[in-house]
Amino acid sequence: MITNRLFLPLNKLWYQLFLNGTKTWEIRGISTRFNTNTIYKGRRVELSNGYQKKGRVFGTIQDIILVSDIYDIPEDILPKCLPITITDPL
Repeated sequence: MITNRLFLPLNKLWYQLFLNGTKTWEIRGISTRFNTNTIYKGRRVELSNGYQKKGRVFGTIQDIILVSDIYDIPEDILPKCLPITITDPL
């Protein structure tokens, strides 16, 4: 068992996109669980399909980008986060 890892339960779509390599970035809002004290380069992460124990995969945080708005996510990263195209805000 990996200690001090960040556990990320994902819905089936996001989990599958990580598994097949389409999704390589995760978007999370700042909270008590996800902040600059808990998210840092080199920290191990455990991805799971919901809370199922079967099929969990492990990785390491490689980079962190803080933005104040979803529209501030760099255009080269956004397609690696979402399987949709975000256009100009309404």
